[in-house]
Amino acid sequence: MQSLMTRLTGRDDNEIPTKPGSCITNAFIATDLSEIEQEDISVGLRSDKLINFRLVLETDNFISEENSVLDRMGEIKNNLAKSRGYLERKGRFSVNGLKMEEFLAVGLQEEKDDPRYRFELYVNEMNSHYKTPSLLLILDNERMAPTTYRKEEIISFWDTISHTIRLRPGAY
Repeated sequence: MQSLMTRLTGRDDNEIPTKPGSCITNAFIATDLSEIEQEDISVGLRSDKLINFRLVLETDNFISEENSVLDRMGEIKNNLAKSRGYLERKGRFSVNGLKMEEFLAVGLQEEKDDPRYRFELYVNEMNSHYKTPSLLLILDNERMAPTTYRKEEIISFWDTISHTIRLRPGAY
């Protein structure tokens, strides 16, 4: 805990640090130069502009999966079918030098017939390390009031966000 506290500093929302580390709300965590500390950061965001949705960003530098999310797609499809959902899209792509995998699931809410969406994007899922931390981006509206957005609008929003992800040079 003491090591974390020595690396933690406050920052303004628009401030972009120049040294290696991770930005969190109103703060910055400098990289542990010894590469010993395990970091697992999760931030959930809601916006007045995208009503009844949440965006979650998770990153860590030590958990590496044995199989990629696309390799686990059979199990994911089965779970979706059991919970009134289906796979809208899946695939691999590269953006800003990062190899990414995604799946977009749609269906119905658990207790109502309102649309439900869960989109997930994975970066470095199988090779998380200090210099290549994993990143998981989730957009969903599970257990939320109905949204007024059409599926095509939500997918367009997702594509806009997911295709702007980049690592700041020298971030690690």
